Parts: sequence; structure tokens; C-alpha cells
Amino acid sequence: MAAGILGKQLVFLDPESINSQPAASGSAAARLGLAGVCEPCALFLSKEKKLLMRKKAYGRVTVALAR
Repeated sequence: MAAGILGKQLVFLDPESINSQPAASGSAAARLGLAGVCEPCALFLSKEKKLLMRKKAYGRVTVALAR
């Protein structure tokens, strides 16, 4: 798992925490009642709440970066 390789803790967020942040782009997660996943999670866990990189898919993995 990437978190273990990087020496980081894996964090799980509840739907309320995820939906408390804006989604910069549309998401298939809407069918699950979520505004988005990747970008809102990055923003929720960031200190400055600034999106540095919008979501980008790499195969079956999607990432977004926030400061």
C-alpha cells in the first residue's frame, strides 16, 4: 500500500467531512451522495485549503494535491 511505503497513515473520512469541502470538478461519486472524493478529501486534510492540482487519473488511481 502506498501509505505504508511512504511511511504515512491511511485516513478514512466520513461523508459529512467530504461534503463539507467544495468539489472543483464533477464526480461519479454523486451517485453515492458525495460532491466529489479526491479534491474534497485533499482540501479537508490540508492546512491552507488551497487546491494545488485538480484531480488527475492514473489508471484506476485518482489523485489531487492541496496545501
